[in-house]
Amino acid sequence: MKEDIQQILEKYSQNACTEEELQRLEAWFLETGRGKPGVLANDARLERILNRVRSSPRFDTLVSPSSTKPSRLKRLWASTSISAALLLLGIGLALYWLQSPMPTDEHAVVDIAAGEEKAILTLADGRKITLDGSAQGTLVQENGMTIQKNADNILTYTLQETDDQEINTLTYHTIETPRGGEYQVVLSDGTIVWLNAESSLTFPSRFSTSSREVSMRGEAYFSVVRQEQTTGRHIPFIVDTDQQRIEVLGTEFNVNSYPDRSRQRTTLVEGSVRVISRNNNQQMVLKPGQQARIGSTMEIIQADLEKEIAWKHGDFIFKNDQLPDILQQVARWYNISVSYPEHLAELRYSGMVSRQRSLSAIVAMLESTGKIKVNIKERRVMIE
Repeated sequence: MKEDIQQILEKYSQNACTEEELQRLEAWFLETGRGKPGVLANDARLERILNRVRSSPRFDTLVSPSSTKPSRLKRLWASTSISAALLLLGIGLALYWLQSPMPTDEHAVVDIAAGEEKAILTLADGRKITLDGSAQGTLVQENGMTIQKNADNILTYTLQETDDQEINTLTYHTIETPRGGEYQVVLSDGTIVWLNAESSLTFPSRFSTSSREVSMRGEAYFSVVRQEQTTGRHIPFIVDTDQQRIEVLGTEFNVNSYPDRSRQRTTLVEGSVRVISRNNNQQMVLKPGQQARIGSTMEIIQADLEKEIAWKHGDFIFKNDQLPDILQQVARWYNISVSYPEHLAELRYSGMVSRQRSLSAIVAMLESTGKIKVNIKERRVMIE
């Protein structure tokens, strides 16, 4: 079996696999991705094959030329923490998409582009500003605050250097991403927030000197700046959702509060946060790498950080995930509706896909097992 896999990998890198060999290799990658040991090829020979793939001009087509984000495959070469099995799974899927000819059925005609950086900013007076790839520069100047959109399409709130007045009345702004959108905003205290698709953040245009509190829905990643008063007392950063309250001093964490999930999730990357359930006032302090899951009760688990924050780095990562969970993420990012028979809900998939790729990349992964067929009509995806 080991020699067979080595030979098929060699032929795979040369686009010389037969249909039967493709099926065997895909089955092996899927088996490896489910956590089974699989059969790894000789290291030296495998490295030679992978170097050949890496040096191919097609290697760069995994990300559109306009994208500045490194592809998932490229980042895998630099990672020393990913297991050999997962590495091979990612390369296998990437090779599959690179070598497969463009489909000739309806997928090729109605393929749907990936989401992009776009959002709506609503000011305190109700004015709305569309945030997309168009005009940049200063958008608003008011109350000692300058709001700008830079060349990287990031919204930034900056206090004027001479303005140190105490704020008696806070004015609130809301930034909202649609389905098929994402956006990044730098708040007045320097905290950076990444918003995933179909999410919103409501925040003071400028914080007071005694509190920092925002509210959100959907999914967001926070990189919170530590802030101290002249007395040396820390000013906590508070994130409110409909089911939880998160108290922070200075840290990075991800919050997933989509209403279509049975439980909200707060995942701590570094630092320390206190999570308080609004349902029963239960509270726990998270350590880096832990995740709080909020429902009728709260539980703490060890998180898969790579998977939980993959969206922030421009990827989908699925590890033995059920079909409905995958489709929820896909529907939000590609702004589509999906339907599937109930009996397919237990199907599970493993794989890695760049969020910069069009919908056909996801379709290829789902159909690769031969268990389902995906039909696309306009923005409706039907699975059978």
